[in-house]
Amino acid sequence: MFRIIDKLHAGNILYAFWAGVLAFFGPLKWWLCACAFFIIVDFITGCWVSRKRGQTWQSQRFRESLNKSYSYMMVIICARMLELILQVSVSRYFTGFICGIEFYSILENFYHATGDRVFYILTQITNKKLKDAVGYDANNLKEENK
Repeated sequence: MFRIIDKLHAGNILYAFWAGVLAFFGPLKWWLCACAFFIIVDFITGCWVSRKRGQTWQSQRFRESLNKSYSYMMVIICARMLELILQVSVSRYFTGFICGIEFYSILENFYHATGDRVFYILTQITNKKLKDAVGYDANNLKEENK
């Protein structure tokens, strides 16, 4: 006769815990990877722009990038929790918004690094799409921060 008590030991409980964690993050893996990809590319292009401008690399800026990536990942994970509670799909939209903003930043960095007008036009198109889709205007935000 099968008794669950006989099968419960530290190894099985640990495996069950990791299976639960992986089941939770399973639907998010590609979204988190996409977000991480955009953050890394934005960081690399930002370093390229700062070198082009003759600015020194500072640990403060690197720390800000790490905090930004941590915050983005936590927002996506919290959106997944909200999804499970409310049965409303929001993590995909949050990830899309974050990746869209990072993509805008990447295009802007390419424009500043190369001076090529194509990247300026792509930046404006991306900003228009973001504004139409979610109401975010990167140009207005930058003017407010000046």
